[in-house]
Amino acid sequence: MIDASNKPSVSVAIACYKHAHFLADAIESVLAQTSPAVEIVVVDDGSPDDTREVASRYPDVMYVRQENMGLAAARNTGIRSTSSPFLVFLDADDRLLPNALEAGLKAFHAHPACAFVSGGFRYIDSEGTATGDPVIPHVVNNHYIEMLRCSYIAMHATVMFRREILDRVGGFDNTLRVCEDFDLYLRIVREHPVSCHGAVVAEYRRHGSNVSSDSAKMLKTALRVLRSQWPYVKSHVRYREAYFAGLRFWKSYYGLELVQQIKQAARTNRPRRALDASMAQQERRSKSQDPSSRADCPTPSTPAGVSSRPAASRAGGHGRSSARDTSEPAIRLRPRPADRSLLHRRVPVSPRGRYRR
Repeated sequence: MIDASNKPSVSVAIACYKHAHFLADAIESVLAQTSPAVEIVVVDDGSPDDTREVASRYPDVMYVRQENMGLAAARNTGIRSTSSPFLVFLDADDRLLPNALEAGLKAFHAHPACAFVSGGFRYIDSEGTATGDPVIPHVVNNHYIEMLRCSYIAMHATVMFRREILDRVGGFDNTLRVCEDFDLYLRIVREHPVSCHGAVVAEYRRHGSNVSSDSAKMLKTALRVLRSQWPYVKSHVRYREAYFAGLRFWKSYYGLELVQQIKQAARTNRPRRALDASMAQQERRSKSQDPSSRADCPTPSTPAGVSSRPAASRAGGHGRSSARDTSEPAIRLRPRPADRSLLHRRVPVSPRGRYRR
């Protein structure tokens, strides 16, 4: 039970859409915190299930319903509906560990100038059983550079925000249906100090309806978000290097997942879905940088390295006019047929069976 005599120091906003069957777990994980002075709001994003009924079982929980506008809009509603100086955003299908709020407040006490502090998480299955080892980011400095390379915060519930910073940057971008957290992190760490405290504070539930399972949408939006940073990185050598490493990272990570989805769709006799996924992959290829930017990247748990190639060569070569610096480097693609695999096809040139590339 929340102690009403204490003014809440932390608000937890729980966004819910079609996850009422997990919502009780999420709410109870917040009520079980070792730092009990907490304000809880459930934002029902137009969910057609019994989200209202589940939330009404808990007298200490505020319930707010809105038309379905997406996760970013639901979190912004959570910001407007609460008043505490610190906020944590939790999805209805995830859980906080009992030390989450305490660890965040201790980190803010140790680093009072920070805009947000973040910790680690562990995966759980649909039944709530822990799977695998915890994922804990270890970033000490240069947070903007590391965020450009790859979003080292893989779960937003591990982050505790300072409200005044959220108000200053305008909260989440309502136009983004995915990667809205990545966009917010970039806008914050570009201008403000942040810190990683290293404690495992949340549980990420993996199940069939996770939004992040749509690799085509995730890839397209992650690249869109990263490219929005170009005006801020183009004149800084280290930022540019991290930016291009980030492009390679997202293409490698979600590109591999997308290939697997195409294969699975084909095996299960879903040709239209396979075709849609293939078209999304083709769009990704057409918007890629020059061929040298397609280097392999490490997994999300290991930040991508920075290329040693000069930024000018990745921007389309030397000797360009200064006017070219006002926008993202031009895309240079070698001529290719619609099916790129044909470039590597051996073509017979004589009856003797000799081949040439």
